[in-house]
Amino acid sequence: MKRKIFSYNVDVDWEKEHKGFLNGGFDQIQVACPPEFGGHSGIVTPEDLFVASNVVCVMTTFLDFCEKARIKLITYQSKAKGDMEFLDGYLRFSRIDLRVKIVISEEKNIERTHRLLSKARDMCPVGKSSTCEIIIEPTISFSELSD
Repeated sequence: MKRKIFSYNVDVDWEKEHKGFLNGGFDQIQVACPPEFGGHSGIVTPEDLFVASNVVCVMTTFLDFCEKARIKLITYQSKAKGDMEFLDGYLRFSRIDLRVKIVISEEKNIERTHRLLSKARDMCPVGKSSTCEIIIEPTISFSELSD
C-alpha cells in the first residue's frame, strides 16, 4: 500500500538586510529575523511562525474534533507565548504556553471539550513534529446565547 504524503511548498525571497518575503498559496508575508538577532521589529519572524504554526494546528485539530463530536462552539480565542533558550548547546524552543478561552453552547459538553482540547494538543501534526512542550491553560464556559 502506498504511503499517503502531504507536501507543502513555500518560497522565500531575500529583499535586503535581514528581510525577505514568504510566498506560497497565500498572501505574501514579509519576514525577518528578530531584533535580538540583528533583525527588524514589526516584521513576522521564523520564531513567530513556529509558535503560530503550533497553536494554529492545535486550534484547527480541535475544531475538527468538535465538529465530529457535534459540539457547537460559540468562540475560540487563544494567546500563545513561546520560550526559546539554550538547551544541550543549542538555541531552541523549550515550551509554548497556550491560553485558550472557549465558549460552547451546552454546559453538559464542558468536560468533553476539555478532553478534546487536550487530544488536539497531543494529535496535531505540527505539535507532534516539534520537540518543545505545549502547555494549555484552558478556560471553557458555556452560553446558551449563540447569536
